[in-house]
Amino acid sequence: MIIAVQVNAQPQKAKFNYLTNRDGLSQNSGRDIIQDSIGFIWIATEMGLDKFDGYNIHSYSQNPLNSNSISNNYINALAVDYKGNILIGTDGGGLDYLDITTDSVSHFVHSPTDTNTISDNVIYAIHQDVNSYIWLGTPNGACRLDPKNKTAIRFHYQKDNPHSLSHNVIFSFAEDDQYIWVGTYSGICTIQKESLQVERITNSPRYCKSIYMKDKSELWVGSLSEGVSIINTQTKKNSSKYTKLNELNAKADNRITDIAFQGNTIWISSQDSGIFSLNLKTQVLESFRHNREIENTIGSDHIRCLFIDGGGVLWVGTQYSGVSYYNTKSKPFNHYNYDYYRKKKLSSLQAIIEDNTGDIWIGTLDGIIVYNAKNNTTKYIKHDPENNNSLCDNFVTSIIQDSDGDFWFGTNSGLSYYHPEKNLFTNFFSLPEDSNSLASSSIWGLLEDKDGLIWISTWGGGVSCYNKQTGKFTNYLHSNNKNSIPADNTHLVYEDSQGNIWIGTWEGGLSCYNKETNTFKNYIHEPKNESSLIHNTVVTLCEDKNKNIWIGTFGGGIDIFNPTTESFKHLTTETGLPSNSIMGILEDNNNNVWASTGKGLVKININNYKIWHYDISDGIQGNEFAQHGFFKTKSGKFLFSGADGFNFFHPDSIVHNLYEPQLIIEKILINGKKHFRKDEVIYKTDREISELNLAYNRNNISFFFVALHYANPEKIMYKYKLEDFDNEWIIADRSRIAKYTNIPPGEYTFMLKASNCDKIWSDNIQEIIISIAPPFWKTSWFYIISSVSLIVILILIVKLREMKLKKDKQVLEQKVKERTIEIEQQNEEIKAQRDSILEQKNHIVQQKEEIESQRDEIEAQRDLVTSQMKDIEHFNKEITDSIHYAKRIQAAILPTEEFAISLLPEHFVLYKPKDIVSGDFYWMSHVEGQTIVAVADCTGHGVPGAFMSMLGAAFLNEIVNKEYITHTGVILRRLRKEVIKSLQQKGDTNEDLSTVKDGMDMTICTIDNKEGTLQFSGANNPLYILTKDNEEVQLREIKGDKMPIAIYEKMDKFTTHTIELATEQRIYLFSDGYADQFGGPKGKKFKYKPFKQLLIDSYALPINEQHSLMEKAIDDWMMLSDEEGNKAYEQVDDITLLGIKINK
Repeated sequence: MIIAVQVNAQPQKAKFNYLTNRDGLSQNSGRDIIQDSIGFIWIATEMGLDKFDGYNIHSYSQNPLNSNSISNNYINALAVDYKGNILIGTDGGGLDYLDITTDSVSHFVHSPTDTNTISDNVIYAIHQDVNSYIWLGTPNGACRLDPKNKTAIRFHYQKDNPHSLSHNVIFSFAEDDQYIWVGTYSGICTIQKESLQVERITNSPRYCKSIYMKDKSELWVGSLSEGVSIINTQTKKNSSKYTKLNELNAKADNRITDIAFQGNTIWISSQDSGIFSLNLKTQVLESFRHNREIENTIGSDHIRCLFIDGGGVLWVGTQYSGVSYYNTKSKPFNHYNYDYYRKKKLSSLQAIIEDNTGDIWIGTLDGIIVYNAKNNTTKYIKHDPENNNSLCDNFVTSIIQDSDGDFWFGTNSGLSYYHPEKNLFTNFFSLPEDSNSLASSSIWGLLEDKDGLIWISTWGGGVSCYNKQTGKFTNYLHSNNKNSIPADNTHLVYEDSQGNIWIGTWEGGLSCYNKETNTFKNYIHEPKNESSLIHNTVVTLCEDKNKNIWIGTFGGGIDIFNPTTESFKHLTTETGLPSNSIMGILEDNNNNVWASTGKGLVKININNYKIWHYDISDGIQGNEFAQHGFFKTKSGKFLFSGADGFNFFHPDSIVHNLYEPQLIIEKILINGKKHFRKDEVIYKTDREISELNLAYNRNNISFFFVALHYANPEKIMYKYKLEDFDNEWIIADRSRIAKYTNIPPGEYTFMLKASNCDKIWSDNIQEIIISIAPPFWKTSWFYIISSVSLIVILILIVKLREMKLKKDKQVLEQKVKERTIEIEQQNEEIKAQRDSILEQKNHIVQQKEEIESQRDEIEAQRDLVTSQMKDIEHFNKEITDSIHYAKRIQAAILPTEEFAISLLPEHFVLYKPKDIVSGDFYWMSHVEGQTIVAVADCTGHGVPGAFMSMLGAAFLNEIVNKEYITHTGVILRRLRKEVIKSLQQKGDTNEDLSTVKDGMDMTICTIDNKEGTLQFSGANNPLYILTKDNEEVQLREIKGDKMPIAIYEKMDKFTTHTIELATEQRIYLFSDGYADQFGGPKGKKFKYKPFKQLLIDSYALPINEQHSLMEKAIDDWMMLSDEEGNKAYEQVDDITLLGIKINK
């Protein structure tokens, strides 16, 4: 039985999503829709204002007890001002201004007694012009509001004044370079921006609900009674080209409520007839209407407003059915899912093909449907039990058209052959008594091979082959012979480019039939062999251009079989497939195969096996596809059928969405709370945080984020990483929250990125620098102070011991001196009494022992003095060793030669401490592409000066390397603050300040080779710059500020000098030790004038030779004899000179 009817067999053009009060919308009347500068969608309703991020709705409503809420829930109009804040036109509450950063609301209201207020509290239209004036349309005229001084200029209809508005009811605004265009109840008017003169446009349409300025040359007008008009902005003449839209489309309505442009398409909404799209090139007007029988049509035909967001999503505000939105850039899968003749959805489709004439044949559970796209007709073929010349069964599983143009239908009850020209059916059934008949009447697959033979896969009867010439069947069934097919339940028959016949079975594996040898080679799944066929139920096959066979299984995914190596490559859900149940496979012309699965459609690159997944949200008929429901047409288009209709598309037209969504960090919680301390946050903009500086006990952080892209937001993916904490990027879950707890002190960067709905990752990465300070007992300055204190204590102990030894030595020496005097006196007495002694020999002999005893005592005292002298030498050695250890500590803070050369390839450092350790130091670093160098002269020299130099270097490391400060004036100011704090310097009077001696003088420079500039700041010390100009060397001295890095009577900011660098320049940073050194023939200071001249004279030398010359000059100066012939003056101060050659 064949029925042919005229129907409108068109695909569903647009699939709409919905926002209603069930989703959190304040109310189901969408009166106006906008998108702010960040990307949020704002919806005006009759019961409040809603903000939508693609996932959640945040509502604003009136609270009579809160002046910071909106003034009225009934909202007519919305706009975004140039700051990104929201202008809200209410129906009775005037104009509200919502600051989206603070969520605070300010109000502009009408006052009958104040003409500087707005025209009315009912607002129909809002527009902000290029001069930041806000234009308001009301039922009582228009007004221009100055948001700075909050005053308004009103415009009204005046009966006898032709230069007044044509009506007081104002619906819309637009703007060009000269005029504000006003849509009123009675037509279009213009207001000159400078003079504010009003002009009425004659013959313009009435009820101008929407106007749009196109290219500043055409004003498009949507009228509530006269369709769409175009006014030439130069001639101000009206074209009525589209005033009768129903002539372009019978379904069109001339009562227009809104218009919106998108490239060459204009979207038009009507009061009662849905929306339309007009292609300005083709002049085709398409209608989009609500249809209860079809899912995802527009929510209502009663439309209030239209809006197209930055990502190409069309937003439609309906009267009382919420908001409908549709991605105009959705993929053109062309979904057919409605049977207009039988007025029901197409469902449970099976086989599908396109015939030689372009008609589409679809096998269903209820017969065959044939779509003729040329004459827009549909034909139905069904089984008629009373007519043998009809389809043998309505359950149609497979369809082919043979080389003669005839059709073969596989059904659940037999095989039907159809001759279309004769309109004749011949049916074939399984006859047990006839060995030449079909082996089984349950048909699953059909194939015509290159020889014209018809192959039939059956359920329970193996494979049959029909010869059209002889009219006989040859049956191939499973047997114990290994050369037979592996199972009798067969699903498909496929012929490859070599003429081999492939047979897919149910739970029996895959078989390849060789016609020449009449044998089958079988491939089966072996559980313990990973290189075998992945699954034994094979339902679809496809040969790619590389001659590989793609095998779709029901439960095992896809195998790619290489006939040359006879090896299998497996693709499963573990490698990216959405489902392991494969229904059909087709190859396109661009190195891809497309597979219909149990969970959507996939595209797979045949070279790298990259997988793209498409689901219902992309426009496919449904996630469940039919076996045998796939076909590639001669033009390269694909047909895929399934449970909810079929898709008809060209694979080349399915391109990826390249739109990059706006990624927003909506909220940050610290220890579970949103509020920050003032010193914890640095903002990039008014709304974006760039840095968080947190205490060590505020180290639990949660980030809440969203990507503002409304085309399938559920398919957007996010990943984040806390650099220096996470090793890899982390894929975020649906909650869109990144939580970190107990983050150790340190410097981190939180990085966040998102993909769009096609899983294309944006290059835009949101970053927030996070600094978590350590507790004070883990800080560098604490370690430094502790180390310095320990060294000071050790030195004090040594000094006290040395003092005691010196005192003991002095006492001993005094005792020795006294005893020596006593001995000398006794000796004189002995000499004087020699005669008496001779006479008293006996008495002397008696005293001999006493004298010898005294001698022994003197020798013992001499030995004691000798021992104590050795002790003093030992303690002196210990003190010297300690100072040498301090020298090594100080050397460790100075830049290594390798590091210095990496920053300054051509430079020298002349560094001569007066003592073992130095009060001078030099310092270098490289931060943010800039090189920072410094030379400092600390108070004193030797050990005290060394302590100050260690503090200075440590503080510079903190300020520059950790806080990334490169501004020289700021560095000195911060360094002064740290020195004062560390040395606990105080001074309430000038006298107190004058007594403070501890601190340092410094020269510091920041060199930016990329920009070619140098920054300099000095604390008492200058900078010398030598430049060669016309073969003459010029020395430029830039003086530092007369302030030390310490507390001082003058505590001004340090001056920052910026100098343009030139090629072959040399700059010099130095302490005062070189110029203040005594020497020479008169024993005087070297002084600065000879020092400058020496630099000038040695300018032409290579930088290393200049170093040698400068060192030799100061050494020779100290070795020159004075007038009295004395030589070798002692060094009076530490000497440091840093020379740098600039190679721009």
